Amino acid sequence: MSDDRRLALDVLSAAGWLAPYGPALAEALLAEGQLARLAAGRWAQPEGDEETGLLAVIEGAVDL
Repeated sequence: MSDDRRLALDVLSAAGWLAPYGPALAEALLAEGQLARLAAGRWAQPEGDEETGLLAVIEGAVDL
């Protein structure tokens, strides 16, 4: 398991909103999702993008 994936799993597993579902949901989100490192100022999702989904910030911040 990569360091990024391990960090993401640790952060997701500690998230209060996931706690009722157990660690299996955090693992499934990582299995089906995609990890990405974005440079400061780079868009995570373009405005008007119809392909919406769950965005979880593991490290850093998002400006909405």
